[in-house]
Amino acid sequence: MASDNWPDSRNRLLEDIDKFSQQEMSATIGTTLGTTPGSKPGTPSPQTQPAMPAPQPAPTAAKPATPATPPPAASPSPPPLHMAPSSAMKPETPPAVTSSLLANLKQQALAKQQSENQKSAKQDEILQRIHKALGMTYQYLNDLVQQLNILKPPYAKVYSFFGVADFDGMTWQEGRADFRMQETASENRLYDQVTLRYRLSGPKQFKIVKENPALEKLRKALFDYNIAFTADEAKNERGHIEKATFTFPCEIKAGLMLSGNYETGKLLLRTRHIERFGLMEYELAPEDINQDALDQIAQLIMGENNRVNQLFQRMV
Repeated sequence: MASDNWPDSRNRLLEDIDKFSQQEMSATIGTTLGTTPGSKPGTPSPQTQPAMPAPQPAPTAAKPATPATPPPAASPSPPPLHMAPSSAMKPETPPAVTSSLLANLKQQALAKQQSENQKSAKQDEILQRIHKALGMTYQYLNDLVQQLNILKPPYAKVYSFFGVADFDGMTWQEGRADFRMQETASENRLYDQVTLRYRLSGPKQFKIVKENPALEKLRKALFDYNIAFTADEAKNERGHIEKATFTFPCEIKAGLMLSGNYETGKLLLRTRHIERFGLMEYELAPEDINQDALDQIAQLIMGENNRVNQLFQRMV
């Protein structure tokens, strides 16, 4: 082919390529839409074409296998509220705080607590000692007055009443022992006080005449010593008392009281009109109450010789 015909040949080649491309495209579209070449789009083909299988993806090159990674461990769920956390879940114990101030306060608190415990133990010991001594005294005095109330022995001592009357020739009439108890913090009842009251009397009666102002002193003494009396007063023309006649029996009302002093841990013995008119006080330890000491107190009550002043410390 000559070289001057190349442009025509080239154009014809390009047209053939373009026609071929259009025919291929129309065939592909017709197959997809179910039409035959030359039919209008949307017109079904007289022959039913089998359904084309879904296009499969092109196989890809196999990737190299990677080692299997284990699934992450599930985080532990919190325990139920009614269950105590396991030891593995407990928080760590914080380190102890070191403080000289706290250490000093702890030492003071411990010393105070020990002191209070010792004081309480000492107080309990005092209560028990006093309780034992008073209980022994009550049992003894209660037995004593029961016998004396039956025997009614004579009383040998003489009571001198301010030089105006001598109470003598008396006998035991009646007596009564009693006690008082207290409740402690432990709800135990302990003896707190023991008392004894008794009466002596003689067959005679006194009549004492006193002029003013001495009669007022005698009146006051009879009141103070609990002696029952009557006073027959004589007045002058102006209504002033000039003199009085006092009448009273030969009778003594006496007694004693033994009580505990919880501050000192001692016992206090008070007597009234025993052996003589007036008061006496003795201090003694609970351990001083024993059989011999109680016998000496009984001899004091009956007006017999005794060693009470030697056994106990006289206060008044």
